[in-house]
Amino acid sequence: MKIISVIFVTVLFVGSFIFLTGCGKRYTKNETETFILNAEGKSGFNLTNANGEMKIYKNDVSDEIKIIAHKTADVRKRDLDEPIDAIQIEIDSSGNEITVETNMKSDNFIFGFRGKKEVFYEIYVPENINLVFENQNGEVSINDITNDINLIVTNGQISLNNTTGKLNVESTNGRISCQATDTKGMNLQTVNGSIEVSVPDNIKLKFTAEVQNGNINHEQFELTNSESKKNFFSGQIGTDTPDFEIHAETINGSITFKKLAVAENEVSGKSRDMLEQAEKELEEAEKIFEEKKRHYDQLKKESKDTLKADI
Repeated sequence: MKIISVIFVTVLFVGSFIFLTGCGKRYTKNETETFILNAEGKSGFNLTNANGEMKIYKNDVSDEIKIIAHKTADVRKRDLDEPIDAIQIEIDSSGNEITVETNMKSDNFIFGFRGKKEVFYEIYVPENINLVFENQNGEVSINDITNDINLIVTNGQISLNNTTGKLNVESTNGRISCQATDTKGMNLQTVNGSIEVSVPDNIKLKFTAEVQNGNINHEQFELTNSESKKNFFSGQIGTDTPDFEIHAETINGSITFKKLAVAENEVSGKSRDMLEQAEKELEEAEKIFEEKKRHYDQLKKESKDTLKADI
């Protein structure tokens, strides 16, 4: 019985010591690293992130991949002048594919403080290389890319703009929005989240949509060869053979197919609303300024009159 008590006290003491040493004040530190990778002769580029936003763009420089990694971490005061060693970006370019992995060290505290650790990636990729991106927590946007892409996101919104390659997108929690003028085909899937696809009305495509809990919206298009069942819809834009197919699937959420021009007009409408609101706020600010100026001038005049009377 005494041995058990001693062990318990010892464990409690060690746990308390770790807790106290781990709960010191933390400071947010930012650090940026830039990597230029030679993609000549490479068939693929794979990047995995744990926490943080990812933005992917086209690189006009042939055979070059540029990565800008913005690291953020909570550190102790004594580590403010040191590199962020809790986040390591490991690059392997020895094979036919380039692989980038983001490793975030876990805090070794039993009761300790778990600080923030994330990497915001800006990635510029050349054409003619297959892309694979994985992100556990964080938004992902892909812009003006012609490459074939395989994207897997656990938690985070996905935005695809003018992506013309073959797309395979899988998400667990998050909305998927896509604007496409051309593509080799799309497979868009999420578990919890809506899917919105905007395409021109003069495009020739076939689309299929599946939902478990939600609606399928396609009223803006005149469709041919349509088929509607419970939780399923397929249709074709144009009467000719489709140039490509889009498949969208979600468990909880709605699926919407929209005309691209309509989507752009909605953005313009939002911009106008914001501009009108800003103009109203400016007018109100000018009125307040004029009122305060009149009040100031009145006080100034009264002060002068009082000074003259005293003299």
